[in-house]
Order: sequence, then C-alpha cells, then structure tokens
Amino acid sequence: MLDESCRYVDHIDVREGRRRTRVANLARHSGDPFPGDPFRGDVEFIDLQLSHAPSEVRMILLGAIYVRSHGKRSIVHPPNSYLRLQNRTWRRPIAFEVDRWELNPEEERGNSKTPLACALLLGMLVHTGNTAGEGISSGGFPAEEGLSPARTTPVFEFIPVHQQMPVDPRKSVSGVLPLVQWAAAYLSRRGRLAGLLRSPARTEGETEGEGGETPTRELPVAFDSHGGVDFVDGCVSPEVGGFPADWQARLTAPFAVELRVVELLSVRPRMPDRFRCHVEAWVYSGGGSALNRGFKSAFLGNAENLLWDPDAEPAVFLVHMFDRLRVFLYEHAAGGYGDVDLLRIPGLWQAGEGGVIELVLPLVSGSPLFEGKIRLHLRQVPVKSVYPQIRKRWKRVMKRQAAHHEEIQRREDQRHNRAFHLCTMM
Repeated sequence: MLDESCRYVDHIDVREGRRRTRVANLARHSGDPFPGDPFRGDVEFIDLQLSHAPSEVRMILLGAIYVRSHGKRSIVHPPNSYLRLQNRTWRRPIAFEVDRWELNPEEERGNSKTPLACALLLGMLVHTGNTAGEGISSGGFPAEEGLSPARTTPVFEFIPVHQQMPVDPRKSVSGVLPLVQWAAAYLSRRGRLAGLLRSPARTEGETEGEGGETPTRELPVAFDSHGGVDFVDGCVSPEVGGFPADWQARLTAPFAVELRVVELLSVRPRMPDRFRCHVEAWVYSGGGSALNRGFKSAFLGNAENLLWDPDAEPAVFLVHMFDRLRVFLYEHAAGGYGDVDLLRIPGLWQAGEGGVIELVLPLVSGSPLFEGKIRLHLRQVPVKSVYPQIRKRWKRVMKRQAAHHEEIQRREDQRHNRAFHLCTMM
C-alpha cells in the first residue's frame, strides 16, 4: 500500500495464516498451508476489506513472492497455477472474477527458456474517490462490520499489469518494495493510471446517482477500445500491442551513476588528539551486476580541512532505477551510514546524463550520541563510456583477491609440510 507520492504505508505479509499489518480487520487469510496437497493443489486467498484501508492509501499493489532461494524451480512452475482477483459488494454479495493471470498456459509449459520468476505483480488498485454509505447499500449495514450510512468508503479501480519482477527472493518484502515503488511511480506518470490520478476525485460524501445522474469519469487518452492500457505488455492480451512495455525494459536496463564524495560537514563524537576518516560506498540492493564492487575514498587526516580532492577518482556503479547506494563513514571515534535512494532523488533521471545533483546526506548510527552529515555529488553517466573503467576496476579487484587466496593457500601448505613427518622406516 502506497500513498500519492508512492511512499510506503503498509503491507500484508501472510505467513502460516498470520496477518502482519498495522490496521485491524483489514485482511483475512484462508489459513491453508501452502502449497497444500501436492496432488490436488491448494487455493489460497486473502480477503481485503478496502473500507478499512488507511486514509492516506492511494495505490494498492497485488502480487505474490516466491521465497524459495535455491533450485531451478520458480513461481510459474507449479502446474495449473494462476493469480486472480475477485470482488464482492453489498449489492453483489457473491464474489465475481475481475482478473485472472494464468502463470503457465499449455503452450508455454515445459519451455526451458522460461525465466525463473521470483515475484509477480498482478495489478494495482487505484483510489479514485469516496462514496457515502447510501451509495454502497440500500438494505442496511451489518452490525458486525461497524459501518454506518454517514461513513464514507474509498472507491478503488483495478488496473491489470501482469508483470514478472527481477527481485531477490531471500529478502521477501524488503527486496521487492523498492521495485514496486519504482513501478508505481513510473506507471503513475503515464497510461490509464496517470489519467485516473490526474482526474478530479469525488468529494467527500458524494454518492453515486446523486441528482439522478451517475458520476462519470472521462477516459484518458491512453485508454483504448479494448479496455487495455498502454503499459500492459503482450502477456495480457494481443490486442494491447504485443510488444514489451517500455517500463518493463527499464526495469532490467542498467544505468551508470557516478558518486563523488565532496565534503564532511559534521561528525560527532570526535577524539581531541587525532582525526582520520574515510568513506566507503556500495550498491546496497545488489544492483544486479557482478561488476559492482565497493568504493573506498581517500583518507582525511586534517580536522581543519574536511574537503576531499576534487580530482580524486569517483565511485561508478551499474544500477537500476530502484536501487539504493549505501554510504558509510569511518572515523576513529564514530561511524555512521546513510542510504541514497536513487528512485527518490528529484531530477536525477529527468536531468539526463551529465546533470550533477548535490546531496546533503545525514548519517545514522546505533549510538544516540552520533551525529554526522556528508556532502555528495551524484550524476548519471553514459554506460558505454564508463563500462571499460568499471570492468578494469573489477579485473583489478579480482586479481587482488586471487593473489590473496593464493597467499593463504601457500601458507597453509607450508604449515602442513612443517607438521608432516615421514616415517623413518619408509
């Protein structure tokens, strides 16, 4: 669940029948063990009460995560597996199907080229307005639900996405959250979702059918006659376009960013007689590239001059838009870190290649006495121009690691030879 700025609000993590959410009565789980009977399969469902959703929620993303971290099986391998969304209201108490995504249709089953998907994004529920109690039910409200005709209820519209996402399954929700936020932020700027968010929402207390007319919403430009949207790829229906969506390509496309450490603004506590610090940085969320290695800056030894050399070699990483960079400051008496969320930096991706973004990154630590800030310069650079530099640095690091392992093996052999004595009879 995200707000209008695609910031995290809450999530529902169902494990062994438990609901992990901060809102009471928001969700109900079927409680069945997953995957259930291996012969008959298992139907596992989550009932979501949208009337209990927090008021700041504007987008709800629906999907599944495959938490197994080993083997050659993925979430699409179980036979006859699918994700579907059902809905029921007081007017229609029997659940009806809104969307279904067949994960392994007959023509694709047994295809060895099927990628190992770890997370699936079925679709998004977009908040389009509110309606009063009379607009939901004319036959009264159940007493156990705690609803009243005077209470307004949020109205959500469903948009299918049907997208596989490249995430680390071992991190569960924490690993998929940055990518989900990026997908929601990107989709909110285009397509039908952008049209819904740009359209004026219904005011508080406005009901359907008020004044003899049903409130209608103009269809956005991206809404076609087939009921599809321009960001849904060919896995939904061939009428939508049949080509990979632009945002799908940008999920896996690597970008190169350059991080330059400029100045240490403040750090406490500090020793009175000595000062020496340096900064290390790495791609905290993995980056999806084996070429990414940790960066270590030069040392600062003068407490009166807290500026790094502007001609020093910067840190260059291959990242995705939803990745994060972790910056760690080491000093004699203190140490702290801060995360640079590339998705939330204003103007980084809009400025294009070459535009420098200046950041003042506050640092945190486990000590309540720690306080620190550091100034950084961040810019997007062409991948083709920095790829040789990144590969050269990677080869240098791998060569150093190989030499280190050879030295360890040589010492182990020497110790073994000294401890080994041949039998005198031999």
